[in-house]
Amino acid sequence: MNSPMICLSCLQESVEVRFDKKGRPYFICGDCGARFFSRSIKAIITLKYFSDYVKSIGVDKVKDGVKRQLEQMRTTAAANISKSGKDFQKKSQEVLRDIAGQYNTNELIR
Repeated sequence: MNSPMICLSCLQESVEVRFDKKGRPYFICGDCGARFFSRSIKAIITLKYFSDYVKSIGVDKVKDGVKRQLEQMRTTAAANISKSGKDFQKKSQEVLRDIAGQYNTNELIR
């Protein structure tokens, strides 16, 4: 494990394995400062395989895939927010009509 591993957060090749005072392994990224704590040596081996896989297909391809997924999530979230905003506006207009009907006034509805 001499070569640096790839960070799960920023996808840069700058992760080191360190050990805390009690001898437990953890990862730290030299670029973004993210820390990943591990309960076993198996996690270190898994991160090493992940790093090798990302290096083999290319970091740029992985970043492009992540960017596409994030954009898709952003688009879906924006659509859901827009829909819920329209639903809220429609519901609030219905409530105002009900209140206006109860008090025989149309001043509340605009």
